[in-house]
Amino acid sequence: MKEMVERYIYAVVRRLPENIQEEVKNELRGHIYDMLPEQARDQDIEKLLIELGNPRDMAIKYQPKERYLISPRYFYDYIHVLKIVTIILVLVSVAFGIMDTIINNASTQFFEIVGKIIGSVISNGVESIFTSFAIVTLIFVIIENVQLKQKDKTWKIKDLPDLPKENKVKISRTATVVSIIFSMTFGIIFIMILAEYHTYIGIYHESVMLAPFFNPDWIKPFVPLFIIMLVVGLSVGVLKLRDGRWTKRVAISYTCYELGSLILLIIFLTSSELILPAFFQEMGNLLELEASRIERGFQVGFRSLVSLMTVLVVIDLSVIWYRIIKHQKKA
Repeated sequence: MKEMVERYIYAVVRRLPENIQEEVKNELRGHIYDMLPEQARDQDIEKLLIELGNPRDMAIKYQPKERYLISPRYFYDYIHVLKIVTIILVLVSVAFGIMDTIINNASTQFFEIVGKIIGSVISNGVESIFTSFAIVTLIFVIIENVQLKQKDKTWKIKDLPDLPKENKVKISRTATVVSIIFSMTFGIIFIMILAEYHTYIGIYHESVMLAPFFNPDWIKPFVPLFIIMLVVGLSVGVLKLRDGRWTKRVAISYTCYELGSLILLIIFLTSSELILPAFFQEMGNLLELEASRIERGFQVGFRSLVSLMTVLVVIDLSVIWYRIIKHQKKA
């Protein structure tokens, strides 16, 4: 009995602004139980809920103000669909934009290429947001106009949505999309540097390369590994978007990806084989320092970076697992 009533209340309040949901929930719950007989049966509850009407229509009565383009009857569904369509369009357009920039790029200047990729990400992302807004809005306007001309079908109790599981921690879809876009963009740039443009990084004198920075024999085997981790990261991001909550499956996948990426970067950055000895020698000549001191300085810098990354990953994972365990205990 209680679940049926709570499902009806949830179907109503989820279409309302968050700042009034709790108030409406308590008011509507009290109203429903006041109207029920003392020894209410399931049939009595079902009959009362049918008399109260479609949750869409009930939500309209509690709306603080009118919606002019999309009515309160469909506004919740409109926002929900708009978020999904926007996320999909942004991801697809940004991915294709990056690929098109890389494939059709004629420049050999590294920073020029990076600038084009960043510009492509921003322009494609903004264009996708406006496109998704226009498409979804037009579709809902058409749906609403069609519904006004047709007699609304009688809703049934079985149409009520299931109650959300309170023991699951929500994932911000917006933050996830932003994270995917940034990780994909800078991941591709980083892989491009290692695969194609590492020879442009080094010490120059009058536009002549004196000593390259990277050791090509060391970085070459890492390129496919970084590509694999980029694909895994994208897959984990899509999984987070699909589930929308920190389930154990999502948390384990994310933890494995974060730890795997961290270990790969630690191995890559802390190796003495990463930088060519000639670079330290030329840098020492320019700064009038011993090459060994330059090398130690880079080692300390990379180890400090790795330590900072490790701390951030540990904090991130600890917070996530703490929240999951805490909510499971409450369930």
